[in-house]
Amino acid sequence: MVSKIIKHPVTGIVISIVVTAAFFFFIEQKEIKPRYAVSEPETLAEATADAPGLELLWEGEKIENVHSISIVIWNAGRQFLDKNSISMTEPIRIAYPPSVKILYANFTRTSRDGLKFTVTDLAGTGVSAMQIEIVGDEALEWKDGGLLKILYSGPRTEEFVVTGRIKGSKEGFARADWNGISTSGLRFESIWILVLALIPVLASLGSVLLRARHWGTSLSWPMVVLPFAFFVVMIVMSLYLLRPLLGITWLR
Repeated sequence: MVSKIIKHPVTGIVISIVVTAAFFFFIEQKEIKPRYAVSEPETLAEATADAPGLELLWEGEKIENVHSISIVIWNAGRQFLDKNSISMTEPIRIAYPPSVKILYANFTRTSRDGLKFTVTDLAGTGVSAMQIEIVGDEALEWKDGGLLKILYSGPRTEEFVVTGRIKGSKEGFARADWNGISTSGLRFESIWILVLALIPVLASLGSVLLRARHWGTSLSWPMVVLPFAFFVVMIVMSLYLLRPLLGITWLR
């Protein structure tokens, strides 16, 4: 009796459903994933030997050059990140080289109108960093964040590092590739998740066909309809879970 149940085609479908459901359950676990990305620096103005008559002033102070850089900070996880998630002893900061002088820094765009940030340059206290704080009782939901524009003087560098202790995220802020954060197409990881999700479906279809042929019996409608219905469900679930890999849409 047990042997017949194990060999029955529907058994393969049930097993594949359980395995795939467990797969999606572990993928869907909520967690905080703080991320940031830094753009390539752009030189806006520079006093060089080729232009001896050019003098750059910022608020009355002479400077040698002006560079621009952008930094995006966001939460890539499905668990929200609020002020209670940020350590008071290790707040969110953007560290930069001591040779850099910050001229201007402001969030020019956020994922939602109600989401605001403050930026405080700590250079006056002897710390080469800017402190970032969320205004009010807001929080970073899934894919929430902001775009920080910075003007600075000094060497042309992209060594801006976001630091801070985020409770619930041992790794803290992980740096992402700037060129990949706002792409509209599926990335390489997306394809692999889709393939892994469909393996049990294809396996169940193959199991049904092989066992029916081995038994020499005709296929009943449940043996045909159930695998294809399961296939459609897995496609929908895969597309739902692939949404985080489609990039940060509010940056486009």
